[in-house]
Amino acid sequence: MNRKLKKYNLRYEYLKLEHEEVEEDFWSFVKDFENHFDKYYNRPKKGSPTANERHIWVNEETGEVRHEPPPSQTYEEQAEQNRKTEEEKEAKRKEKIEELKSRPEKLKKLYKKIAVKTHPDRGGSNEDFQEVKTAFYDLDLVTLLKYTDKYEIDYEVEDDDVKIIEKNLKELENKIEGMKGTLAWQWGTGDTHNRKIVVKTVTKQTGWEVEEEDLPDDLKTKSEDPKLLDNNE
Repeated sequence: MNRKLKKYNLRYEYLKLEHEEVEEDFWSFVKDFENHFDKYYNRPKKGSPTANERHIWVNEETGEVRHEPPPSQTYEEQAEQNRKTEEEKEAKRKEKIEELKSRPEKLKKLYKKIAVKTHPDRGGSNEDFQEVKTAFYDLDLVTLLKYTDKYEIDYEVEDDDVKIIEKNLKELENKIEGMKGTLAWQWGTGDTHNRKIVVKTVTKQTGWEVEEEDLPDDLKTKSEDPKLLDNNE
């Protein structure tokens, strides 16, 4: 593996480790955030919200993002929605198949070489084999190149490959920054001041004042500090 490729590989391994660590902390923060505030998001919002005050609703099945909960549907409407959802899934599946077919021939050949080396029937491990399969499916060239080094497979990195590698690294960085940009992360990592900002944001998004009993001890109003949750701060 040449020096430039080693640098990319080291950077990718670092980002993967950081992603794992951030993700572990993130879900811990999400759980704590939901324990304190989930009931406010589940209540009907008071008044008519402005665009900046709306809570985001995400349909986990379709990925649809709304600023208000979806309206109630009749059985026929729900059936039609389900049909459209299945059609969209099938269209995406076919699109992915075509995308895989259009992969550069040199990447297809590289994948086949690595797949042979990592296949459980050829002495490899199922874990490695699945990682290689996923890497090819996701166009994760950095992971594939890691195996070229491990199994001493010759592969000449060209300019087009560098673009893919840079894209892989950027996608991983975006995932990390995405988690760090959430209210849950601010809640889990922030100091008292930042956590008070989160409480005020929850109030803006839901329209409900957060009750004293739902706050952790460090944010509860104390007699010696009656302005702890002063909205003017």
